[in-house]
Amino acid sequence: MLLFCCDNNAARSPMAEAICRHFDPDISVQSAGAYSSHIRSEVKKVLYEVDIDSFGLRSKDIFGVDFDW
Repeated sequence: MLLFCCDNNAARSPMAEAICRHFDPDISVQSAGAYSSHIRSEVKKVLYEVDIDSFGLRSKDIFGVDFDW
């Protein structure tokens, strides 16, 4: 499992999660933050521009990570 973390889980870590899934769909990857927020609209716009799917991205805090996964 690969976990990307940042402060609010609004931009960097969700973008890293989507990019990682795009290039290796078999990898188990999630993202989380110290706090949950919302996925910034710029993230989805940039991912769309480079043809990377942002479907299913959601902001969550570290307690929202499924560590059994």
